[in-house]
Amino acid sequence: MAENDTQALQENGSEIIAREYECAYLLMPTIAEEKVAGEVEAIRSVIEKNSAGIVQEKEPEKMPLAYEMTIKREGKKDRFLEAYFGWMTFTASSEAIAVMNEELARNSSLIRFMIILAAAEQGVDDVDESLVSPQSEEDQVKLDDDASSEDIDKSIDALVDEEETVTAS
Repeated sequence: MAENDTQALQENGSEIIAREYECAYLLMPTIAEEKVAGEVEAIRSVIEKNSAGIVQEKEPEKMPLAYEMTIKREGKKDRFLEAYFGWMTFTASSEAIAVMNEELARNSSLIRFMIILAAAEQGVDDVDESLVSPQSEEDQVKLDDDASSEDIDKSIDALVDEEETVTAS
């Protein structure tokens, strides 16, 4: 089977479709260099426990961030200008992705992470053109040319904080 092919897994007699995903992550830069491998192993463990296996992986490297990132934990805001960036591709079912998201969200060493369909799985060429309709001028979102990546990130953080407040209530 080709690396990016959709796989069918059997679970309790029913067929589950597995696809290739990528998990990109940013680890806190305050982690000691010798402990980074242990943090990566924790991420790998979550993915391996919930998937058919890791296909590829890039060990994290410490690098500057394009803009300052802020995370709020235990009532305190931490700001970061650099982080360890790494990624893994793996094969899993969509049901397993939800479980991975929950488990990785509890990892306090992660600044951010994101799980997406791997590029070959996204199937841009497979889009049904009849389902895509051009937007009218009034339906188009007006983008603020003066908005920086940092402003956008702050807006996203505010929305996440707002959602967490609503969820906690």
